[in-house]
Amino acid sequence: MSEPANDLLRRAVELHHGGQLDAAQQLYDQVLAREPRDPNALNLLGMVHHQRGGEERAEALIRRAIAVAPNVPGFHVNLATVLLAQRRMDLAEEACRRAVALQRDYPEAHNNLAVALLGQGKIEAAMEEATRALRLRHHYPAARNNLGNAFRARSMYREAESCYRDALAQDPRHGEAQSNLAITMLSMNRREEAVAEAKRAIELRPNHGGSHMTLGLALEELGRKDEAIEIYRKVLAAKPEARALRFQLASLTGEATFDVAPPEFVAMLFDNYADTFDRHLVEGLRYRGPELVVEALRMAGARQHDAEIADIGCGTGLCGVLLRPMARHLVGVDLSSRMIGQARQRGVYDELFVDEIVAFLRVRFAAYDVITATDVLNYFGDLRAVLSAAAQALAVGGMFALTLEKHDGDGFVLNPTRRYSHSIGYIRSLLADARLQEVSATEASLRQQGEEEVRAWVIMLRHD
Repeated sequence: MSEPANDLLRRAVELHHGGQLDAAQQLYDQVLAREPRDPNALNLLGMVHHQRGGEERAEALIRRAIAVAPNVPGFHVNLATVLLAQRRMDLAEEACRRAVALQRDYPEAHNNLAVALLGQGKIEAAMEEATRALRLRHHYPAARNNLGNAFRARSMYREAESCYRDALAQDPRHGEAQSNLAITMLSMNRREEAVAEAKRAIELRPNHGGSHMTLGLALEELGRKDEAIEIYRKVLAAKPEARALRFQLASLTGEATFDVAPPEFVAMLFDNYADTFDRHLVEGLRYRGPELVVEALRMAGARQHDAEIADIGCGTGLCGVLLRPMARHLVGVDLSSRMIGQARQRGVYDELFVDEIVAFLRVRFAAYDVITATDVLNYFGDLRAVLSAAAQALAVGGMFALTLEKHDGDGFVLNPTRRYSHSIGYIRSLLADARLQEVSATEASLRQQGEEEVRAWVIMLRHD
């Protein structure tokens, strides 16, 4: 006589909780062979796939569970967990809100909602949800860590530090809180402490690339560049697929070639830099990019309150403030959710998106009169894809205004600053294939770097 499905499911759950994923999956599969619409088996099998990194399969299974039993809040929380792993933050937010609507006193739902909101740059709302989770469950290190992330996104470093230390007091092996504490120390210029905290984070999670990156950056800022290079090489020997670390090493040594900075590197850099970005650029580096771009637009005939504008790589919105008078509708796009959070506070954008800029432009056709890229294409070496995508997204006669750091040689080059510089000849060689025409190209001082001016091209292109 075969074992009843309920007994199979009970044994599968025990194996699952014990970390025996293969054995658990076999039993979940047996349950579903008998009862294809069993919502608990569908949901839990989805979580097995999630734990293995199979997010698409996990999502499909959990959505099937929800179709059978739509009023189980835990199913919606698990769906949100899978969507968060895919960085589909808006859909994760929807799933969490469904869970909260079904059960308001559900701490995991509020905690996941905090993560989804923070991932969209909705920082104040994220703080509220993490706080709600902690009111419901005091001993909740994950929620304390997420509240710390929201504080750090608001430049509230001491509060962030307190949250991370509280999380670690509740769970000394909470690797994410330890890694975030190291980043906070670096953000506060407490570099020696950053080194110590990053080393502790690596002890907890030896394969976590972000902690090695924090350690390397702290060593670089302490002038210990050789030690940083040794750290990067050691990690890459064990994790050759870690592209962000490989790019970091390449910028210091020239040992590898990248046509563009990996998106994960750019997101990491600016997610951990957004809180001081404005002050560092404007006060410390005498940054003039937004003013140069907007002046070029005015010289090209851009009119007040008339244009559909996309500010790609908008960062914290420095350019958006100056673009607003020209815009009928102003959109900002950035890969960094924390940058978008800062931009949202300015209140100048009609819409803000956390997205990779080429992917964003490729799904928009003749949508904009103006596209601006201020100090963002310096993270691209090969510009063919972004120029083509911009041309597609521009209406006929639309303008693309951009800045690029100047390279006096041929083509483009990756600098030790982890930024590319480009020759004007290289740009001009790409225009015909991209269906763009040069309107103007002016050399200017973009910012100060140490004792040197960073020379740049301010370029205006038109799509005809």
